Amino acid sequence: MKLKQIFFLTLALILMVTTFVPADTAAAAGTYSCHLDGQFPRDWVVMQSRQDFDMKWIVRNTGTANWNGVDLVFLGGAKMQKYGINRFDVKIVKPLGKATLILDMVAPKNPGTYTTYWGLTNGNKVFCRFYLIVRVK
Repeated sequence: MKLKQIFFLTLALILMVTTFVPADTAAAAGTYSCHLDGQFPRDWVVMQSRQDFDMKWIVRNTGTANWNGVDLVFLGGAKMQKYGINRFDVKIVKPLGKATLILDMVAPKNPGTYTTYWGLTNGNKVFCRFYLIVRVK
């Protein structure tokens, strides 16, 4: 009888320990990653000075987490965004889903080659980076 009680007590302790050990939050929350499926205009596009254009990136959620609370953020380089806004909300995107990100932009004033860098963030962590290279004539 004592052996049976020890067995059940041990089993109960094992169940309690496995119940109360916190799960790995990264695994529980899922991973954030993306793939750039397309962009328009393409890199090295030639534009006129101060030419207005819409920048369009098509990104696919290749992670395991829903993109909820994800932002499109200006990371550096040439500031071509038309209204000076550096952060934009991204709609919720499920894993394997796609988002089309469109920004109003304007080419720089002076001739030359310019690159603008953007990324997707979850909080302060950048999990996806992309860019556009423009030549102004």
